[in-house]
Amino acid sequence: MSNSPLEVLGIRIEDAQFTPGGGVRHFDVVPPHGSERLARWARTARVVRTSTQLDEASVAQWARERGITPWPALARCEQDLGGLLAPGGGGAGDADPLSRPAIVLGLGLLMRSPETLVASWSRAYQTSPDEPLLLSCGVEEPQVRRYLLWSWRGHDLVFIGEWRGRFVFCDAAGAIWRYDGLAGQLDVAAGTPRTFLERIALEEHLWSEWGHYVPVHVFADVGAEAAHRLGLREVREATDELEQTYEGDGVLLWQIVEYGPNRTEVLVAGLDAARVVEAVRAARSLAPDSRVKVFSETGQGATLVNALIEAGIGDRWSLTATELQEKLASEGDAPESDA
Repeated sequence: MSNSPLEVLGIRIEDAQFTPGGGVRHFDVVPPHGSERLARWARTARVVRTSTQLDEASVAQWARERGITPWPALARCEQDLGGLLAPGGGGAGDADPLSRPAIVLGLGLLMRSPETLVASWSRAYQTSPDEPLLLSCGVEEPQVRRYLLWSWRGHDLVFIGEWRGRFVFCDAAGAIWRYDGLAGQLDVAAGTPRTFLERIALEEHLWSEWGHYVPVHVFADVGAEAAHRLGLREVREATDELEQTYEGDGVLLWQIVEYGPNRTEVLVAGLDAARVVEAVRAARSLAPDSRVKVFSETGQGATLVNALIEAGIGDRWSLTATELQEKLASEGDAPESDA
């Protein structure tokens, strides 16, 4: 019998034992607590909670040593997210201990991360705070004030880790922000750390089961009523004060509350374009003047745009990505307003 351990950041997270009769894999540490969907995703992605989690006193000390206010929310965030780790390198069967981890969350893990990761988390190549870069999502990028402390329009943001290349932050209220510099996206993913994990599980489920995740944005506060008309059920574990989540047969719908870079909007994702069109039509019937956008240049995004246009919901100017609108505006061809 031979053993083949899997280590990430020097932490053993799984053992594989091979015998003439076959192989057996098992986690060395427990996965995060939450819904059954979260547990399934954690098992598939090999997400585990390591013993690096800091207690409340250690979080306060960590913050003070770095000139950061030790918010109570930061300690709660460490309690719920601290120590979560997953290997990179593709799917569960292709985990590579030498690649950048897919998930690194928690102050304790940040303290033991290699210099290459630390350097990327404190990069200094951004524009001046007086002239922040405008992201493709329509808001300016967050600014690095010093290592692990960022800010955005007066919101102090403490860097707490990374999820699939997106930087993850906690603010003083305990909301979880995420920033994708390559895609030019900044949003508040959830109002609490636990809701954040459940939203990750939902989005990962869409990728694994549907093969895509391209939401349609309807800028209105009609999500609850639209969900009721569509017969969708509330996903309580993925619902908090900043976002309400609903799901049904091949459809997911979120009502997002205005907060930070987030605008009041309904997000709709579906297994196919027909389901998305039905849900968007339900939302637009409640808010006929609401704008509709698809922030995607992918093939799936183009399919949704065409389906929405064919259904008489908006036009190419209101539906195509921000980058295209800005390009056309610079050429003098963009319309004066959205449809």
